[in-house]
Amino acid sequence: MHKGVVVNTDSKVNIETLQNRNKHCRLTGSIKKEIMRLEDQQRTVLFNWVKAHVGIKGNELADRLAKEAETEDIGVLVCDKITKQTLITERKEKEITKWQEQWTSSTKGAVSKLFFPQIKERMETTIPISAEFTAMVTGH
Repeated sequence: MHKGVVVNTDSKVNIETLQNRNKHCRLTGSIKKEIMRLEDQQRTVLFNWVKAHVGIKGNELADRLAKEAETEDIGVLVCDKITKQTLITERKEKEITKWQEQWTSSTKGAVSKLFFPQIKERMETTIPISAEFTAMVTGH
């Protein structure tokens, strides 16, 4: 019988690190070993990203328990290093999320929003900028 495992997380950085077999990080090493063990047992491990802080009951519970674990004095250091790249990537994700919230709630730029409703998608798209293009997407 083939069984699957679904890991739901609000951390895109962790999903990318765990799915990339070429990326090695001390913090995720034991998790990768467990994934390989499960795959050896013919189990499928899938990762699913969920948006943080939007009221998903299981995610809110996981966040609360993680905060409690951070503040609990258990006398054991769980992890002592976070890679610089992880910090940079997480910071970028937070900034893009904040920018998207501002972009969505703004009453200005209605024409531009028609062309570019999602900040992240726009940032990932290479567009040759010209005076005509700028006039078109700004409605001027």
